[in-house]
Amino acid sequence: MTRPFFGLLLILSINNSANAAPLARSRYLMGTLLEATLDRAADAPALEAAFAEVARLEGLLSTYRPDSEVSRLNAAAGSPAREVSGDLWALLEASSRAWSASGGLFDPTFSSSPPARGFGRLGLDSGRRKAFLPPGARLDFGGIGKGYALDAAAAVLRAHGVRRALLNFGGQVYALGRWDVETPAGALTLEDASAATSGDAERPGHIVDPATGLSRRGPATATIVSPSATDADAWSTALYLGGPAALPRPFSGCALYVPRRGAPPDVFGDCPRRTP
Repeated sequence: MTRPFFGLLLILSINNSANAAPLARSRYLMGTLLEATLDRAADAPALEAAFAEVARLEGLLSTYRPDSEVSRLNAAAGSPAREVSGDLWALLEASSRAWSASGGLFDPTFSSSPPARGFGRLGLDSGRRKAFLPPGARLDFGGIGKGYALDAAAAVLRAHGVRRALLNFGGQVYALGRWDVETPAGALTLEDASAATSGDAERPGHIVDPATGLSRRGPATATIVSPSATDADAWSTALYLGGPAALPRPFSGCALYVPRRGAPPDVFGDCPRRTP
């Protein structure tokens, strides 16, 4: 888990295999920079709509805003279950899947008090879309929310007819269409997919082990490629914390685990490589 809200992981350097795009803009959102590269300047309104959607999600999910939905839910820990928005419920469901499949290595309750730590201690009522947090529990979606926001931004661009765009959100990228990218695990060609990397090199100690609530240090980096930026975000954290043993067998996505700087990556699943 990342202690800062949507904290920066590892920066990916972006290379466009075509000519320089005529539209490149950035916006500071969710505690980091969201950079966008699009082929057509005419798509500027679509990009502004995508930025607005990410800003809306920040207003729901930020733990630094006392009036955000997540902050209000955290403040109500120990109170009766509360109905939550569709976006927060979608994140709770995605978190539940990643928490269960990773054996608890991904867990958005990592900043809770020890007796309340553990996603399984939450009470989730899917029929009424209600969530109960036990006393001392605290949700922080820093390990998945940035990916969720990337998926939402890409959906907005598609809805506006954009066919090709590259979004770089503090190091996690989403490629709408086909793009070449450089990751700490090597060069990849992404198409309608996201690459997320977790590691300790850029911001030492920012990844928290949910089992202890303490920062995890180490030389490894973990990259996940998935059509879902939400899943890529969550699983890169789990892979960094647990190593390749954290991955379910068989693993249907793409995982690249670099045990130490300069070492070749261990590759799991069907991973794209850069095409000539």
